[in-house]
Amino acid sequence: MSNFPPDLPVTNTTRTVSRSETFILGDWAGAPRVEGSLHYRESDPYAITMLIGMGDSPVEWKFARDLLAEGLIEPAGEGDVRIVPPQDGRDEVTVLLSSPDGRVTLLCPPERLATFLRETVDIVSIGDESGYLAIDGALGALLDGESR
Repeated sequence: MSNFPPDLPVTNTTRTVSRSETFILGDWAGAPRVEGSLHYRESDPYAITMLIGMGDSPVEWKFARDLLAEGLIEPAGEGDVRIVPPQDGRDEVTVLLSSPDGRVTLLCPPERLATFLRETVDIVSIGDESGYLAIDGALGALLDGESR
């Protein structure tokens, strides 16, 4: 069973990048670690999916690839996902996730996230994302649904 249901009809390409990652869960000394993963699909070129926790029901977060790119350099994000580069003596990137159910702070080495980002750019260059969307197919599906 896939954790990535397609939101729109997409091209028939299947290039992906997936990386398992261990995040530090919290920003205090001795904070526990949590397993997770990062995923990128050519067919959803603007988005990164982050799964936190392993097993039958990991928590899924989807955010813009541009947010990760910016967050590796300077604080980025204003909504449910914010990314802050290493600062204030900290060596890790801080990923802040918030929802109506609560908030969580994850820490990750910047080189791991930068490597993942470079791998996504090897598939779809930043700025070329729109060329990988099947807009005509999505529009056709919407119009077909209205004519029923």
